[in-house]
Amino acid sequence: MGSFEFQFKQFGINHSNSTMKIGTDAIVLGALIENNDANSILEIGTGCGIISLMLAQRFQAKITAVEIDLKSGKQAQENIDASPWKDRIEVIQGDIRMINLNKKFDLIVCNPPYFQNDLQSNSSSKKLARHSNTLTFDELHQTSSTHLKEDGYLWVILPPLGFHQFSNSANNHSFYCTNQIDIFASIQHSCTLIVSKWGKRKGTKINSSLYLRNIDGTYSDEYQEATKAFHPVSYFL
Repeated sequence: MGSFEFQFKQFGINHSNSTMKIGTDAIVLGALIENNDANSILEIGTGCGIISLMLAQRFQAKITAVEIDLKSGKQAQENIDASPWKDRIEVIQGDIRMINLNKKFDLIVCNPPYFQNDLQSNSSSKKLARHSNTLTFDELHQTSSTHLKEDGYLWVILPPLGFHQFSNSANNHSFYCTNQIDIFASIQHSCTLIVSKWGKRKGTKINSSLYLRNIDGTYSDEYQEATKAFHPVSYFL
């Protein structure tokens, strides 16, 4: 295994040329997604490829990773080519709204634009990654409806405001939330992120919480358990 900017147990990642840097959101989403026996996975907005690589390690599915930003897509391809799962992950550089994939997927994953009503970055590449200029929530639902099997699921991670906006959009596109996981930095903090699972069929919604750290600042047992397949033990010390 070569030298990388970020080293997991079974693969490495470089992210300096990607609009989407490795952060807690990507790692939490990649660790918490349930497979539901998926044979095919679509990631919309793969960035440096971190989530697709985590899912390739966890599951045996074939993965299609789409990225609109040229430099990010190139870096994702490089990271995937250096991984043990390069034969199961296909990177497609382009706009998901314009691409005809000619198939439907069991699972769609997205770490979507956050700041729909916030001040926008001066960097055009960061706007692509973090704002809804290129993919609104309505467009994400439309795209997911097109590419998702009837019994498939869409997984996303968003801050609470974004989740509320996403939920409103979901109602207009007949997507139903079946799993909501509220993420807290610690018991002393308010919810900062929400991982959610959406399907085309109504089901009983399951609500749960994940606290990343203990009051003393150490990583919680539940976060360590969720990410132990990726982080070395030294990471938690």
